[in-house]
Amino acid sequence: GWVVRDKAGLERNFYSDAINARSLSVTTQVGMAGYRGTINAGWGMLRELAARPGAPAAVAAAMHGAAEDFFGAFEQQRSTLHTALLSGQPAAISLTDWLRVSTAALDSLIQIPNAAVAEAQTYAEHRAADAASRLWLQIGLLAIGVVVGGGRFLLAQSRITTPIRSISATMRRL
Repeated sequence: GWVVRDKAGLERNFYSDAINARSLSVTTQVGMAGYRGTINAGWGMLRELAARPGAPAAVAAAMHGAAEDFFGAFEQQRSTLHTALLSGQPAAISLTDWLRVSTAALDSLIQIPNAAVAEAQTYAEHRAADAASRLWLQIGLLAIGVVVGGGRFLLAQSRITTPIRSISATMRRL
């Protein structure tokens, strides 16, 4: 998710430069194609992961939001801008508007890894709480074991050791 967001942000920077230059150079097009390939490949992987059974609902919701915001409405604007810049026409969107629109779309992408991290943190907190409760249970069982063992030791001493000492003392007197 972070890679998709990062490459989309870098691609956005190319478009920002192209809006100012009012054209797309071949070097810029090559760079953008590389970023676009990484974005599409990463998005495909994210979709596969989110489609697995048991995927967290928050991640699925973030995926849905990114699909609508970035890969839906924003993708249409990006495609229109790309076509205009390739043909040498002026951009139909100002740089300020482009930055505003693209930032909102990029924000929808970052929600995916943010949701995944939040889910991982919640999972880790539950696991830590479970481990702590198990630890306290084990400590309690150990304490019970020490008390029972100590009691058995004292019982054994009073029932076995004390009579043997008494017999030994009697034998010595004899």
